[in-house]
Amino acid sequence: MIRMTSEHYLKEHPMAQKTIPALPNHFPYNELLLNGKLSAKTRTWRWKHTGLTLLYTSTSTAWDVVGAHGLEDEVHTTPRMVLVGVGELLPVRELTEDERDQIDREFGNGDYIGTGAADYRYEFKNLKRFVEPVPFKPPHGAVRTYNVPLRIVAEALEEVGVVSVRCSHCKKSAFATNLRRSPVKITFDCLECGKHGMLSPRGA
Repeated sequence: MIRMTSEHYLKEHPMAQKTIPALPNHFPYNELLLNGKLSAKTRTWRWKHTGLTLLYTSTSTAWDVVGAHGLEDEVHTTPRMVLVGVGELLPVRELTEDERDQIDREFGNGDYIGTGAADYRYEFKNLKRFVEPVPFKPPHGAVRTYNVPLRIVAEALEEVGVVSVRCSHCKKSAFATNLRRSPVKITFDCLECGKHGMLSPRGA
């Protein structure tokens, strides 16, 4: 293999970041987001984190949103307490009135149902659904986000094309996507610095 797997990453860089933040949600918000039916998540608080973020589906259910989207059967079959995907979180900002109206309608599948958007917009790019949901037991207590050990999601990340490389711009190991191979080089998009990187197959 030319790419560095997450397992190799942890072995070769023991002081590197070993957790990835996760943002939890009631069912079916992650499903709507991954299916392109929800343009962004919202919260009442601003998170300073940006970049790679895991999507976690809790045991709770937003029943009015379920009803609006006809997902009553899926309530009983969709896995809970699982990490269902990953995306790159953009800088969190306040919603505009037009965005608030749009998300309110997305919650209700085109109608207003009483469940409304909160104040801050959590928008993602490069969303990817995991091939299989990854079970994860979160810490006890009222916490807004979780830190998930990389070892738990390493295989799931690799299956959707998120791998670890040595970025020539960052001068360190970082997560990357969009690996493109040719006989003489491998290019990628670094999620740490946002720049295009390049690897040589020689000695990789």
